[in-house]
Amino acid sequence: MSGARFGAQPARRLLTQTDAWTTQQRIMLAVVTLLAASEAFYTMPLKKRELPDRTTMERSLRLGYSALGEVDSIVINDYQDAQYYGEISVGTPPQKLEVVYDTGSSNLWVANFAEGRHHYYDSRKSATHTVNGSTFHIQYGSGPVSGFYSRDVVTMGDIPLTSYLFAEVNNTAGLGPAYALGKFDGICGMGLDDISVDGVPTPLMALVASGKLSEPVFAFYLGHDGAAGAVMATAAGFAGLVALKMRRVVRLDKFEKDLRA
Repeated sequence: MSGARFGAQPARRLLTQTDAWTTQQRIMLAVVTLLAASEAFYTMPLKKRELPDRTTMERSLRLGYSALGEVDSIVINDYQDAQYYGEISVGTPPQKLEVVYDTGSSNLWVANFAEGRHHYYDSRKSATHTVNGSTFHIQYGSGPVSGFYSRDVVTMGDIPLTSYLFAEVNNTAGLGPAYALGKFDGICGMGLDDISVDGVPTPLMALVASGKLSEPVFAFYLGHDGAAGAVMATAAGFAGLVALKMRRVVRLDKFEKDLRA
């Protein structure tokens, strides 16, 4: 959920978001109501990447000059409100990593090398890591990202995915400044199977296979005025999210079928 050009190619928008009227207080009230009905509820809090004023950021504002030395173009890159990310853990003991939940791709990858402020996954420190080694390559709108596949315990929210096949990435050059400036350590694709690179089981379908979710359905909201947001799902699937007043939530499998028609 980022303003950066993520989404595997060809990308399709698979998710809708909540209505603008949804406030943090009303969400919490709905959550309490749902829990009172003994319905399993899962939430993955989102954090918002705060950036300095864009006029002071490198590469944010660039002037172009003519042969006469006059300004003839102004290029503005607005990174404000462009990046929301959430925490997952990989390995045993868990290694905490921040990921962008991307609705236009279907693979999970995390960086396995140190760079700047980023955290990274170190398979040598995990007792549950299993070598796979197959090459991973994904093409985003901004460029390619590559690495290799591994298996380990991946925990999203409170749901552990045992021996999940994900990618360790050692080349993020294709993301350009989005990764250099970003807070995230990887991307968690929340799309469906047909756009999964190499046919790898998607994080969303793995959550369903775990038995914790009944359907490949989730919702998200992005906060404003200092609030961040969350990714949410319930064991009751679509019906549970409707109970949360998520009026624009759509079943992903049905929505994708409609897109093909």
